[in-house]
Amino acid sequence: PIGRAIVRANRARGGIMTLDDLRSYQVVLRQPVSASALGYTWVTAPPPSAGGVTMLQSLRLLGALRPAFLNGQDGLRHALLESWKGPFIDRQRYFGDPDHVPVPLAALLDPARDNTRALRFHPLLALSPDTYDLPLEPPQDVQQPQNAGTSHFCIVDAEGSVAAVTTTVNLPFGARYSAGGFVLNDQMDDFAREVGERNAYGLVGGARNLPGPGRRPVSTMSPTIVLDAESRPVLCLGASGGSRIVTAVEQVAL
Repeated sequence: PIGRAIVRANRARGGIMTLDDLRSYQVVLRQPVSASALGYTWVTAPPPSAGGVTMLQSLRLLGALRPAFLNGQDGLRHALLESWKGPFIDRQRYFGDPDHVPVPLAALLDPARDNTRALRFHPLLALSPDTYDLPLEPPQDVQQPQNAGTSHFCIVDAEGSVAAVTTTVNLPFGARYSAGGFVLNDQMDDFAREVGERNAYGLVGGARNLPGPGRRPVSTMSPTIVLDAESRPVLCLGASGGSRIVTAVEQVAL
């Protein structure tokens, strides 16, 4: 009954969803991304979310810059702003549904890449984002095909299990209609509408994140658990806020 209600509501508003679409959908369990930064182990969201890797790239760059950014709050804010420029370029260029396009996680989290960006950092100047652009491969000629609603919670139980969960309908009120007693999302906005076009949050769409059958869109959700040297959890965090999730989560963690 819920599936039929969703399809009826969608088609009444010009959509093309079918019961077969819902019947064939399967949840995919993915291995979290894990990396060391600033003396801790960070376990966070994997692709198709770009949030976790974007945050890890920033944190590792901050680690490489440590002497330069420890000089007061202004120095830290400047370093944070600079540390996000390169990772957000990577987000546009390299992220998509990993079941359909390769996402080069090992290359994106290569320590040599962090060090290269750290050498380009200037402690007093705001540099162009292109300064931190480190292409992993030659640009491709892409053929374009024709075609505030987030919550996060953290739970820690008496046995030490930790859950960091982000859930969303994307923009406020999602698709702006409901079915089966709940609001439907407008997660299609997380796909690239066209290469180079900005979505509702101002993020530029990349070729690997174009919509297609069976594909899942790139998000910025960043549910994160931080572990100390003895693998004990010391932080559980996440946020709402669309494109600002990763930058907010990282600042709270720091």
